[in-house]
Parts: sequence; C-alpha cells; structure tokens
Amino acid sequence: MKKGIRVCLLILILSTQMIYVTAGDHTNALFLEYDGGIYKYGQRLVTLVIDGTPLETEGMPAILIKDPKTGTFHTMVPVREVFESQGIGGTVQWEASTQSIGVSYGDITVELKIGKDMAQVNGKEIPLSVPAKLIRDRSKKSAKTMIPLRFVSENLGFDVAWDSETYTASIQTAQKSGDDNQESTGDNQESTEDNQESTEDNQEGTDTSENRVPPSSVNDLDGESVERVDGDQAQRGLPTALYDNPIIFKEEGRVEAETDIAREKNEMAYIQDVDFDMDTLVFTINVDGKITNINTHMWDGKYILDVENADFDRRSMEIDYQRNPIANEIRMGRHVDDEGTSFGKIVFDLKESGYQFTTSLSPERDKIFVKPVNSSLGEMMLAQNDKGDYIEIRGIHARSVKIFRLSQPSRIVFDIPDTITPFGYQEEKAEGQYVTRIRTAQFDESTTRIVIDVDGQPDYDIIEVDDQITRIQILEPEYSNISYDRTEDDVPTVIIDKDEVEVNGIQYTDRYQDKEYIITIPGDYRTHFGTGNIKVNDGVIDNVNVTLNEQGNTEVRIKTTVIREFRVHEDKNGIVIKAYKPTELYEKVIVVDAGHGGNDPGALASNGMYEKDINLGVTLELKKLLDKHSDIKVYYTRTTDMRPSLAARCDLANEVDADFFISIHSNTLDQKSYRGTETLYLPGKDTPGLNSFELAEVVQEVFAANTKFPDYKIKERKNLYVLNGTSMPAVILEMGYLSNTEDLKLLSDTSYYDEIGKGIELAILETFRRYPTGR
Repeated sequence: MKKGIRVCLLILILSTQMIYVTAGDHTNALFLEYDGGIYKYGQRLVTLVIDGTPLETEGMPAILIKDPKTGTFHTMVPVREVFESQGIGGTVQWEASTQSIGVSYGDITVELKIGKDMAQVNGKEIPLSVPAKLIRDRSKKSAKTMIPLRFVSENLGFDVAWDSETYTASIQTAQKSGDDNQESTGDNQESTEDNQESTEDNQEGTDTSENRVPPSSVNDLDGESVERVDGDQAQRGLPTALYDNPIIFKEEGRVEAETDIAREKNEMAYIQDVDFDMDTLVFTINVDGKITNINTHMWDGKYILDVENADFDRRSMEIDYQRNPIANEIRMGRHVDDEGTSFGKIVFDLKESGYQFTTSLSPERDKIFVKPVNSSLGEMMLAQNDKGDYIEIRGIHARSVKIFRLSQPSRIVFDIPDTITPFGYQEEKAEGQYVTRIRTAQFDESTTRIVIDVDGQPDYDIIEVDDQITRIQILEPEYSNISYDRTEDDVPTVIIDKDEVEVNGIQYTDRYQDKEYIITIPGDYRTHFGTGNIKVNDGVIDNVNVTLNEQGNTEVRIKTTVIREFRVHEDKNGIVIKAYKPTELYEKVIVVDAGHGGNDPGALASNGMYEKDINLGVTLELKKLLDKHSDIKVYYTRTTDMRPSLAARCDLANEVDADFFISIHSNTLDQKSYRGTETLYLPGKDTPGLNSFELAEVVQEVFAANTKFPDYKIKERKNLYVLNGTSMPAVILEMGYLSNTEDLKLLSDTSYYDEIGKGIELAILETFRRYPTGR
C-alpha cells in the first residue's frame, strides 16, 4: 500500500477563510454535530481503501470518535459510500420516520437504527461497539449515517487492515482461499490511536498563563539519539535534569504469566464450547479429542490462543461468556499455515487490557483452562521528550490506567488495576517541566499506584506505544484562569478567575440527567480561558470543558460521573462552584419517575391516549406543587417525552441517595370492571425507619383519600425492575385503570391533573411527617 494517500477533500468555510481538509491529515477546522452536541474534531482523518481503490467520501470523511466511558477510539465510516462502492456494490435505504438503515448486498441483509447498539444481519442480532450515528459536518447541510468500521470487519465477511502511519483502513471484500475465518489484522485498530493530536497548537486567540517551552528534541523512546535542548531553551526556565538522567524504577527477575504446555502430537481435535465460572474466573474450553499444542499472545487488547491441529464447527458451537467481567466477546476462527497445519483460533476481546493469563490443559488434554492473573510491571521511567515530561510504564496496556487529580499540593494519581509492582515503595524528587516528585507503591492487592507532584495543573495524555508499553505524556494545558480544587471539606471545587470577565448576565444550568452543570458567560472569553479539557476523574468531577457556543458566548461545562448538587458564590478568588451530595444540602430528597416515555408508550386507552402522556402530564402538575417546597429536593427521571432506560431511572435514584422513589403509572386489564388506584411494592424485611411496605401504605392511603379513584389497596410485586433496582424504599403508584370507563374519564381529563398531583404531593408530605429523615 502506498503511503500518503490523499483522498476525501473537504472544503470547510471557517469565518471567511477557506480551509482544505484531506483524509489522513490533522485538521483544526472540522466541527461535527452528533448526539445532541457540537464537537471540534481534533484527531487525524481516516483514509478508506476498498479492494485497493481509495474511496471518495465527499459529504463526510471517515473519522475517529472517542468513547467517553472507556477512552477507546472507534473508526466511524459513512454507510452509504462504503456499501454502495464499486467494490461492494450493495444498496442502502434510509427510512426517516424510524431513523433506520437497510443494507443489502449479495445474500446478506443488514438493518441498523440510529442510536441503537444492536444491528441485525440476516435476522440475527449483532452488538455494535458504538451505535450508528447521524453525524453532520457543520459546513454541510445534511448529516451522514456513520457506523463503526469494526462492525464491517468482524460481522460482514470483510478483512480490514490498518496502517497506523498513514491512518488508512483498507477493506478487502474477497476472502483468500483457506483463510475463511482468519482473525482480521484490523480488529479494533481504532483503539490503538495514540493521542499526540492533543498537543496541537491552541486555537487562535488562546492565551496560556505560563511560558513552559519544552525542548525541540530529546532522546526518543526507541533510543535513537537526537540533539538535546540547547542553552537558550534551558535559560527559559525548563530544567534539563530528566533529559540526561531519567528516573527509573526497575526490578530484575520479574516473572511473567505464560503458557507452558508440552507439545504432544494427536489427531485433529474439535473445539466444542466455552464455559465461564464466576467464582474462579476461569474459562473452560471443551474439546472433542486431545490437544496437540497451544501458542498464546496478546494483541491490541485481545488474548489469542492458536490451538494446533484443531478445528471447530460453527453450527454446533456454544459460547457462554455473557456474564463475566473479563471479555466482551469470544470469537472463533481458523487458519492453515504454510506447512499445511490447521490452527483453531480463539480470541478473547478483553474489557480491560491490564490482564495477563495462564493457560493450561486438563490431564486428558481435552479441556483448556484460561485464568486471568495480575500483571507484574517491568519498568517505570520518568523522563522528558520534545513535548515535556512523560512517564513510561512497561508491562501494561494504555487503556488500563485510571487517572484522577488531587490538590493542595497539586498531584496527579495513576492507578493501574490488576497489577503487582515489583518496586515496593519508592520516591524520588524530580526537576521536570511540571513534575517535582514521583512515588510509587502497591496501593492494594491488585492495584499499583503512581503519584506525581506537579507545579500547576498541567494536562496529560495516555499514549499506547504497544501492548506492553504505555506512555503518560504531561502537557502544557490549553486552558487558563480555571482551576480545580478538592481540599476544603473534601468538596470538589471549580474556580473561575473573574478578572476581565463581565459577571452580569452569567447563567447557570443544571442538567443533572446528563450529569452536566453549565456556566454560560456572555461574550467570547477564549483569550482569557483558552479552550479544551481539564481532566479531573476524581470519582465526582470527570472533566471541565471550555467552549464557545453557537450564540458566541463562553460555556464552562462541568461534567460529573455521579449526580451532584452545585452551589455558586463569588469571592476574592473568583467564581467558586462546589459540588455537593444532595443529602449534604437537603433534609428531604426524593425521585419522581413518570413511567414509560419516548418509543415506549405504555398502555393505549380506547380514546387513543397513551399511558406515557398521562403519566407525564400528572408529573408536570406535581412538579409545580413540589417546586414550592424549598426543603424538598426532587429529581425527575424525565420531564419530556423521552425514554430513560429502567437502569438509568434506578441509577439516578441511587446516585442521589434518595429517601424514597415513586414511579407514576396508569393501569390496564382486559376485564373492564376493574378500577381504582393501587400501590405496588417489593416485599422485604421490616427495617428501622421507612421501608417499601410502609411507603406503599402511606401513598395508597393519602392518594385514595384525596382523589376520586377508589382504593384498590397495596399489592406485592417481586419482578418489577425499578422496585428491585433501587436501594431505597420504592413504590409504583398505579393511579387508575385506562381500561375502565370511569377511571379513563379522570385520567384523560387534563384539568383534573392538578388534583391528581395534589394527592401525590400530600402523600409525599405525609410520608416525611411520619418518617422524618433525621438529617
């Protein structure tokens, strides 16, 4: 493949300047709209090649999107251009009303829906690593349907090869003879994206508060000698000690987990199934026959077994891996080497890449046992390169590192799960661009912790050098005049320097359902704040992002990992935003859930009304009443026609540590004579204070007494998700029966919703009166 292929010329208009963007290149001028947000694209564009021919994607190039949960990059490709290309020759149909895509080529049909993480291939459900998305280049009128390249490579019979130097993905539609199921060399290539792009020059107008200029060149990782920092640069305040004398923690005699199986020639063996034992964390691969030999290796977040002289029958395979904490997926393949030896390939697609494994055989050689073991770190080094300070860790994969900040003094903590450090406790002073001290120790039985003291609040990137070498690059921050602190009462705090900022007109928006708090400052203050992310990851604050919105105002977005209640005040330091647990501020905290919503309409009444609309209408009237009670903090799972998942509803209640949870529903039955209100609860042990049975009793008693619905009593329910998934007393209030004529009159009369809401409000107040929280 020729390097430097340049296709997919995009013409972007930014302000009045015309900018040309080419696939494979970096770009600072591409703004993308998807998932309800607008994002400045900061990665390299991807070149697509199908059967040796570069693919022109004029409307939208192939791009890399980062999963905020896992940090993994996914290559997204335009579905129409790929499948209707000359190499594939398929057809693509778009159904706007259902936001679904139908693809057909040869005897294969594919169905996808925007936002759904499952696809159907010939009627069989296949999981997607990332859902199909509508993504629009903001300089274009229309969006493009994009799907993960991994789906194309793993499920549709194509091989994909990835060239990390040119960012080229080559799709081969024709399978080679004898390689029908060989593992694609392009699997999950997107996760190997190294993040050096984040060190690009700041956006025009960005100001940095300190002049910390790193050297132009250093000794690179591979040992190639290049010119070091010159004297002039050293005089600008950058220490040079780490260039000449990096700090190295090293322990000789490290024992790696490995496979030690003696080769024994046997007849062809057939792999039958894979089982997993949750107690022992052992995968058992059952075989019809005897194993000759096994070769194992790690590659790109996968543990791969090549089983010599083995095959498998796809039609009879049973793989039980659904409930395990180690592998997202287990795949089978086979290939024949140049000498004609057949190999069965077993691929464990790992959820975390810090694992090492031991592989062994049963005495009869008819079972393969695969067990994860903690990795042992090989070497750790603090050094410098042309970008500044960096930490290099040998023996782990980049995606395994968990990072968070501490303040007073400013520190960055790196936790490496499933590892054992051979270094013990070690600590060294440092003279780096930002790093002043480094220390490491075994934090717990399976976690190695590295802590660096830093001068200021620098940024960082995690770079995957290869499967066993990770580099943590410390970077000059792109933001300024914003800081993070967590010292006073252990409350996460963001401080915004208000000098030169007009504070009048600042707006604060709490989007707790999205775990986001937004400070909107009228005007463009990029010269004051810069742009980019402050990575925190302290278990409460995920990051703080500075952007310019469509109205030309500056937004400081605080993204959290759990729901928090924010309080804002101004002092001599600036605008201080603190994130509290709701129970630290309120005596009473509840969650109100309007049942169903979105594409889940619930029951349908004879007059055409949907249950979801009745539930929401009552909830909105209830909200008006509860808003008047300043001592009660109420969180709502939805206030619009949307459908939070059942898990999301429970997670919200659990995160805010609610005192109780009420889900509002309407009932239905084929027998139209049934009518009245009933309250459902999960039976359990009698516990001190309020429990679900007592909550149900109060809600039923007060609601029935204050509405026109007959009292149909409380009822036990053991199999309802929101009652099982919430950690506090929880009930489902079935207001009335849509299937009953009299109840339907009340439930469809929107003028009566305020009375229904009043009945629920009184039930909530009476619950707190009888069972005070004691806070």
